[in-house]
Amino acid sequence: MADNSGNVIEIPKGFIIFIATLCFAGFLVAGYLSWLHWQVYVNPSFHSFCAISDSFNCETVAESPWSVFLGMPVAVWGILGYLVMFFLMVFGIGRLRLRSAFVALFAASMLSILTSAVLAVVSYCVICSFCVMCTVTYVINFLIFLTLIFLAYRFKLLSAEAVHECVGLLRSHPLRVLILGLVLVTIAVLYPRYWVKSEIMRNKGISSGVTSDGHYWIGSEDAPLTITEFSDYLCPHCQRMHFHQRDLISLNSGGIKLIHRHFPLDNACNPLIKTPFHVGACLMAAASICSGKQNKFWEMNDLLFKSSARQLEKAADEIDGFARKLGLDLNSFNDCLNSKETSEELARDINDGLDLHLSGTPSFIIDGRVHVGVIGKEVLQKYGIKEK
Repeated sequence: MADNSGNVIEIPKGFIIFIATLCFAGFLVAGYLSWLHWQVYVNPSFHSFCAISDSFNCETVAESPWSVFLGMPVAVWGILGYLVMFFLMVFGIGRLRLRSAFVALFAASMLSILTSAVLAVVSYCVICSFCVMCTVTYVINFLIFLTLIFLAYRFKLLSAEAVHECVGLLRSHPLRVLILGLVLVTIAVLYPRYWVKSEIMRNKGISSGVTSDGHYWIGSEDAPLTITEFSDYLCPHCQRMHFHQRDLISLNSGGIKLIHRHFPLDNACNPLIKTPFHVGACLMAAASICSGKQNKFWEMNDLLFKSSARQLEKAADEIDGFARKLGLDLNSFNDCLNSKETSEELARDINDGLDLHLSGTPSFIIDGRVHVGVIGKEVLQKYGIKEK
């Protein structure tokens, strides 16, 4: 066995190649997740192969506020982390054979394991959806950490002296540490906030009203293009497309009239759905109807589309919080939620959707024609609608 008591260490080349390969694989996966995060916010027609179901959906996780940390997508931090571990392994250990590099790599690996654990808990308990590709990075992080534990034990690479040596090395180069910190801060500050820009655009003052048959619209009452959306508040693609329509309305003043209709994919109110699916979507639809009775339909509508609820109890709690936030009369609101009139109004939307042979959301009606999932560019161009 090699003597690793000094600062220069010897590790079999096979282990160096194995860990470096894992870091490179993690870099590629994190790169894909960074691209996916960008696509989810800028491309309404984007659909990832890992958007498998409600429970396993990379897009749902990417749309969560938990996907951004300190001004950058978590996946971008992952790219930086894998790069650091790769260079520590290949150059710090493989070429320079520094024991302090192993200590730094071990610390970085521990941080990646802790991050993986936190994100897994958030996915299960808060978002209620798992990102398949994120899970791949968790496995990669676990394999790296296990390999480093084996190496530390087998070749006696970790000790109080080794840790002290690593800390001392950092202290002896404060300028380099400061420059590294400034580089990270600069990257975080300059990183484009594409997810924030869209939110700001949607909140601009836009005209709204109610059609003669009682449906809420937003945009321009006499617009050349009328879009009727049948949507579900718990449908991730519905959320993305709805806010995309809002962006189009902001960009095309007087060009679009968007009418919202409900088609929750929840067996509590939709006869098309035979088993539990999007549980709580019916309650959310009722909440928006009742908010409309107090002239807060679009405010509640936007809050519901940002909801992270995936369970009936959580949906009920969020709705109560939203109602308080909007300053609604809670007694009237709660009475409305349980009223026969609200149930009948929701049923009319659902029945109209069934008459149109809708089987999923979002669905858009333009000139009597159904467009499922997305509105084609040729349709928008026909009406002179410009996109970002």
